[in-house]
Amino acid sequence: MRLGHVLVASAVAVAGLLAVPTPALADAPCDGGFFCAYDNPGFQGELMRSNEGPGAKVNVADDRTESGVNNTPYVWVAMNRRFLLPDVPVGIWLPGQSIPGMGSFGNKADHFDVN
Repeated sequence: MRLGHVLVASAVAVAGLLAVPTPALADAPCDGGFFCAYDNPGFQGELMRSNEGPGAKVNVADDRTESGVNNTPYVWVAMNRRFLLPDVPVGIWLPGQSIPGMGSFGNKADHFDVN
């Protein structure tokens, strides 16, 4: 499979995570103004809490993120680091969005890009 096909397939798959935005503040214990990543589905086992702004690359424990809440005004993109290849997105959180479970994309994020 060529790289172009892989990138298109990845973008389509990640877009599926955006299908059902849910209100973040009601779903999980993540303070207003912060992004929180969790080790388990359903917002259990906080791994990271950050209020970084656009342009930041925020590290998280490798391959453990299963859910997250975005209470910031920014877009947070979970990225999977690959050896000798460009990093690929495995999850996208819009402002105010929570994702209670990442399905097949869970346990793949190595860092978050903030946009």
